Amino acid sequence: MTRALALALVLAACTTMADDEPSNGHAAAPPTVAASDRGGNRLEVLEHRNGRSCTPDNAWCVAPSGEFFNMRNGGSTVVTGATREEETQSTWPFAIRRANGHVIMGIVFTTSEMYSGGGATASVITLYDIASGQDAATPVVSLPYGGSASIRACFDEEDRRARREACSDEYEMSGSINLDATSTGAWPRLIFTTDAWTYPGRVSRSEDSTQAPPLTRADLVWAHDEACTYRRVLTYAPGAEGYAPDAPLPECSDYLTQ
Repeated sequence: MTRALALALVLAACTTMADDEPSNGHAAAPPTVAASDRGGNRLEVLEHRNGRSCTPDNAWCVAPSGEFFNMRNGGSTVVTGATREEETQSTWPFAIRRANGHVIMGIVFTTSEMYSGGGATASVITLYDIASGQDAATPVVSLPYGGSASIRACFDEEDRRARREACSDEYEMSGSINLDATSTGAWPRLIFTTDAWTYPGRVSRSEDSTQAPPLTRADLVWAHDEACTYRRVLTYAPGAEGYAPDAPLPECSDYLTQ
């Protein structure tokens, strides 16, 4: 059984993570809702224009190449972002407009690997703070955007029978960043949440599934991974020149490694 990972990083004023498995069977993200905070920061949904993703007023644009464009006054000043070898890049479909005129935009970096009977992908998002007149975007946080893996678990007919035709272990994880509407600071406070699931039932890449007891019909469900479903509050730390979580992030290597 295979399912495509819905990798979505969305922002909302408030987020409630699901307590039960979604009806579509994979990791779910909160709905997209425009929001603002008490400090005057707000988020906007970007619009696609000529291969770029732009703010509704067309003041700022970002390209998958990692370039940011300041479109004010009819110009198109390029603010250099970042590129990474051996990774594909995409744009984060949101922007945070700070009260001081800066904007926070993001690039998603994704790595993929295929191997016999399966494959894995892992994504990291880096958010950048950008101001008019800057010649470089300043990275302020990097977070796990999501990951998925499909690991072959059947090698002969006996395995197929023992696994009830569920011949792959599936792992899916998605993340979301939410603007904290109660924040009054010049730097917006962010809430980062993740949602993680495995199939069939609770499986782990550190264990050999071929050595496990035969599956029952009750095992053929997606199981919520509570350890890798978590919430962190991200606050800007001036000394660190970036955002810091209120507690360390779990490793969650089942979802985030190749």
